[in-house]
Amino acid sequence: MQITRAMEMVARAKINKVQKGLKFVRLYERA
Repeated sequence: MQITRAMEMVARAKINKVQKGLKFVRLYERA
């Protein structure tokens, strides 16, 4: 059960990084 929980945390971290990256790209494109 702990393994799946760790995988879930890693997946969430990756999603957060991707979302932050998309926001940064959008801001860069505007400027």
